Amino acid sequence: MFLEFLRIAYGLAELTMPGTLSGAVLKDVPDKRMLIALRILGARNVVQGVATLATRGRLGPLGGMVDLTHAASMVGLAAVDARRRRPALLSASTAALFAAGELSGR
Repeated sequence: MFLEFLRIAYGLAELTMPGTLSGAVLKDVPDKRMLIALRILGARNVVQGVATLATRGRLGPLGGMVDLTHAASMVGLAAVDARRRRPALLSASTAALFAAGELSGR
């Protein structure tokens, strides 16, 4: 349950203040496309967290697979786009951590 509340809070931060978290970590200002992507990912995290809570964790494993897919896509982006490499790897790391929590049943 804690993981889902953390996911929802993280998603709300991405949705309402895109770039604030990644900007603080990476010391970089996201461009307009990245801000849009962060808002979309924030919305997805909020929906995923609420859905997992509403189903009392039954959607956790499916959400973990979504997180792994996201992490893999970000690794792919990092491989082909040097300018977006650092934010993509940060996003991949975050998604991998969420996936680990979901797939471990925590």
